[in-house]
Amino acid sequence: MIFGYVGTLTDPGAEEYREPLAHRTGELLGVCRPRFWEALAGSFGERTVRVHGGRRAR
Repeated sequence: MIFGYVGTLTDPGAEEYREPLAHRTGELLGVCRPRFWEALAGSFGERTVRVHGGRRAR
């Protein structure tokens, strides 16, 4: 699970950079960049309501 892409404390004007940064993160992790972005973008709603747990999830 990758955390930190919820975007609740980020500048809305930075939205245009979110996808390129996700692609770079995927590259650094050695995963398919477009799929990584799709997973992040597709799970946004679930992550904002902590479906997968919060910061203290074990």
